[in-house]
Amino acid sequence: MKKVIISGGHLTPAVSVIYEIKSKHPDWSLLFIGRKTATETEKVISEEYRIIRNMKIPFEVINSGRLSVNLSLNTMLSIFKIPWGMLMAYKILRRQQPDIVVTFGGYIGLAVGLAAKAMRIKLIIHEQAAVPGLANLILAPIANRICISYPFLHKYFPVHKTILTGIPVRDIILAPPPAFSLKPDIIQPILYFTGGATGSKSINELIYPIVARLIRNYTVVHQTGRAWINQARVFRFKLRGDRRGRYIPVAYLDGPEHAWLLHHSRLVISRSGANTVAEIAATGVAAIFIPLPWSRKSEQLRNAQMLSSSKHIRILDQTTLTATALYEQILISKKTTFPNQISAPAIAKAKPQGEIVSLIENELTDYA
Repeated sequence: MKKVIISGGHLTPAVSVIYEIKSKHPDWSLLFIGRKTATETEKVISEEYRIIRNMKIPFEVINSGRLSVNLSLNTMLSIFKIPWGMLMAYKILRRQQPDIVVTFGGYIGLAVGLAAKAMRIKLIIHEQAAVPGLANLILAPIANRICISYPFLHKYFPVHKTILTGIPVRDIILAPPPAFSLKPDIIQPILYFTGGATGSKSINELIYPIVARLIRNYTVVHQTGRAWINQARVFRFKLRGDRRGRYIPVAYLDGPEHAWLLHHSRLVISRSGANTVAEIAATGVAAIFIPLPWSRKSEQLRNAQMLSSSKHIRILDQTTLTATALYEQILISKKTTFPNQISAPAIAKAKPQGEIVSLIENELTDYA
């Protein structure tokens, strides 16, 4: 029996790989190292903690500092927490004695990756975004294998150990359930607003002024994030009773409901994290991307631009965007499909999670 530890800031590809491992190697032992709360300062339970625990995968919590190129008092204080995160990770690895560690970026992944190499444990890293993260750039020289999502990322990593795998897209995204379980009688057409797993306060604030107009012609599903769901519920209560049912705020949507909406929505309005872009491409739904303005080196903008060749993908600048302008863009956007191999090089390969698991098997040289 092999023991695999998985960690990192990008949960969706990690979950895809976990399911693939469980399918191919049900006897292997899995453990996830991550954060219990959504941010260092909030007490809201993170979605990764909820999801991994629901998958019956043991979850170990560590606290570590974030890396940032933007120096401030807060970022400097956070950097000083990195050694503490490494120490916590080291203690977990020493106790668990895994055969291999697989990380998916982020500051937790950095701490776990550094601890793994300090213990001479094999390490595989995966880079999801169109702009490589600091954590993966630091781990690259010491990693055994580096998985990338786009061909042009080869230039950032050692060629001899870098493999183009693409971004793992969950199987449920490609085969959604037959109905939207939260509201089986949902009325179409549907607009699906999502700010990602933790939600987006900025996107939420753009939505509220235009909901009353949108629900005249659409059902609006609004994934707010757990920190802002109560605000959305209060807002819904104030809507006219006969239209209230066409505004559906939810804190978080798990795989099946999220997948169903990607296949049945007229339009998705969202951030443009690497995994969101890959799922939009895989399902062919029209989308308006509002990239996170302060993402490192405009990472989310670069992600969104991977699909910009489609006339049914729009990219809006949050720093100048108003609710009225967003409303106008929604009215002129239409649903379409487009070929993955042209518009989505991130998922050009079939089932990247299978290739990543094959790399894990190859690194475990005594695998029987």
